[in-house]
Amino acid sequence: MKTILTVFKKELIDSLRDRRTLVAMVFVPLVLFPIMISISSSMLISHARKAQEKVLKVGVVTNGGAKAFVEMLSSRGDVKLFEGLLVAEGTALVRSDSLDAFVVFDAGFEEKVAGHGAGPVALYYKSAESSSIERRRVRDLLDTYEETLRRSRFESLSLDVSIVDAIDVSEQNLASTKERLAEEIGGFLPYLIIIFCFTGACIRRSTSPRERRNGARSRRFSLLPRGGWRSFSASSGSSFSPGSPRRSSPSSGCTSGSARAPRSRPRY
Repeated sequence: MKTILTVFKKELIDSLRDRRTLVAMVFVPLVLFPIMISISSSMLISHARKAQEKVLKVGVVTNGGAKAFVEMLSSRGDVKLFEGLLVAEGTALVRSDSLDAFVVFDAGFEEKVAGHGAGPVALYYKSAESSSIERRRVRDLLDTYEETLRRSRFESLSLDVSIVDAIDVSEQNLASTKERLAEEIGGFLPYLIIIFCFTGACIRRSTSPRERRNGARSRRFSLLPRGGWRSFSASSGSSFSPGSPRRSSPSSGCTSGSARAPRSRPRY
């Protein structure tokens, strides 16, 4: 455990000495990423605001009914109504983005509603997203019209609309502000830690000249036989040691047959 702490302390000190590492581990996650997130969030909010405030182009086919729905759309300033279209024409305009939505009421819509049934309505729209703002706005218009029909139906039956509400739920959040803030920070902090880890792993730490020399020396030592310089000198008959000048072996000039020629030293 002590060795692990020593290595960790050494690596931490080496990392903190490098300015590029500090910039990548501190500046990028704490400054650059929040700026990027805020820019993307502002773009999404701006897009949602434009979609919420734009004038909807809605085509309607009533088939002789749903006059109250047409009057409701005509009285709104955020909806531009298109009538007199065929179903094929309306769907083609939706596909070409000329219409935001196309609403088709069934031919027997009024009869089914008068008989206390559900009148079929077809809604055509074009959106790659499941939560399209334009589609939700048109659905809100249809829900408002449905609420109007429901109230008129209850009035014809001399009933109160509130009888359909079986329960009345009153929500009260007992979490304190501190707990809510901790929940928000706890949801964001793991992503920040992941960013720290990836940026720290991607940065190549620059080495000092002394560290480069030590690395080259360790590579030279790796070429030696097992046992270090002493075993190398004993096996080669040389008295060379690290730091001493090179000298030729006394046996290098001997012509005796029993004399052993010196081995060639490895290149380093």
